[in-house]
Amino acid sequence: MSIPEGVEPSDPHWSIDRRIPLALITTLLVQFGGFVWWFSSVESRLTVKEQRLARVEQRLDEDQRAISAIVERLARIEERANAQLELLRRIDGRLQERRQ
Repeated sequence: MSIPEGVEPSDPHWSIDRRIPLALITTLLVQFGGFVWWFSSVESRLTVKEQRLARVEQRLDEDQRAISAIVERLARIEERANAQLELLRRIDGRLQERRQ
């Protein structure tokens, strides 16, 4: 393998050979541009998904608070129903005593 003329083996400078076709450079630049465009669209979709996730989490928190309130109200209603059932049983017992 021979070293081209004018280039020393320890030359620290980087250079492009003029024999590289312009079509190859253009193709690489177009591919890189396509990658940047694709990555931008992926990042945009990710941002939208993150915003949607934040809204869903907020709704979930609101729903959990609402469920807690409903559970409390249901417990109160159940207590009242049990108290009313007990009252009805006492009334029924007194009516049974009077009939005898």
